[in-house]
Amino acid sequence: MINKKIDIKIDQLDNQLTLSITNQIPQSQIINLQQIRKAHFTTKPNHKGYGLPLVDSISKHHKNALIDYTISDTTFTAQMTLTQL
Repeated sequence: MINKKIDIKIDQLDNQLTLSITNQIPQSQIINLQQIRKAHFTTKPNHKGYGLPLVDSISKHHKNALIDYTISDTTFTAQMTLTQL
């Protein structure tokens, strides 16, 4: 069974703000980066899957936003860094 916990971390250093969102992946599920960024995709039953498409939407509207995605065996993380121009 997958834990229904999402970890969110916010760091600020000088003129940068970094937001990291880490979510668990079920052990039996293999997902790729394109899949987890689709609207309404979720790894948890009865969830909406709004998170990563929202991160992508923010990055498209802010030229100072840098998005990095990482996937491990048990988690995926979306990290958005906003730099003050």
